[in-house]
Amino acid sequence: MDSFFIAHLPPDRQAEAKNPEEIGSEDVRRVVTHTIRMLKSPAEDRQRPIFVARNLYFLLDELEFPNVEKLNEALWPYWPILWRVCARGHYFHHLQPLQDQNSSAGGLESAVHPALPSFEEGEYRLDFVRSAGRDFSLCLHFPGRLAPLYPVSGYPTISEFRTILEQLDVSEQLRFWEGRYFLAYTWCDEADKIGVSFRARENGITFAFRGDDWQAIRKLFRRAWQAPEVSRLWDAQALEYGEL
Repeated sequence: MDSFFIAHLPPDRQAEAKNPEEIGSEDVRRVVTHTIRMLKSPAEDRQRPIFVARNLYFLLDELEFPNVEKLNEALWPYWPILWRVCARGHYFHHLQPLQDQNSSAGGLESAVHPALPSFEEGEYRLDFVRSAGRDFSLCLHFPGRLAPLYPVSGYPTISEFRTILEQLDVSEQLRFWEGRYFLAYTWCDEADKIGVSFRARENGITFAFRGDDWQAIRKLFRRAWQAPEVSRLWDAQALEYGEL
């Protein structure tokens, strides 16, 4: 059983040097402690253990607990996090959010919510549009004579859009991103400045951003998600979709 838990945690040299039957609870505690320390440290740049929730699923599904009330008391402080884990798994299996049926988010009162703010950075503007329940979409306004408007709809798509903005390495050319909804890569212009080409898989719409344009859009999104109105709505969506 201990080897099963270790398998869903980050690699550990001491555990890897042992046969599966030699791995014990001390190994599990050591790796869990190291994993928690790693996740809390901003200096650590390692892949997150996205399958670690399988350990909890195994415990709850395979083991018998003599006192369910005590188990609930122990898990209750972590319920918001556990709900997001369940929501993430539910979305990946069913491509549907895990909604609270007792919530009034989709009721008539949702029509009276105040409008979400707009944000500007340089020549770019970002608007938010509410839809049914907690869902919303955003519209990125571009400068220029034609003034194109680019919509991004739905929590999963917006989440990946934001991840690209934050995580795509723009320090050099030919850095690639291939996600579920978008493709992106960096290139170098005549002045040896790094730009970003960005394309949506669904419709093939492509933009080639200069470096300063890409940075302006990054700042625009950061400012938007610092706004209380946007962050509250986003947190509510995260409870239904999980951390994608």
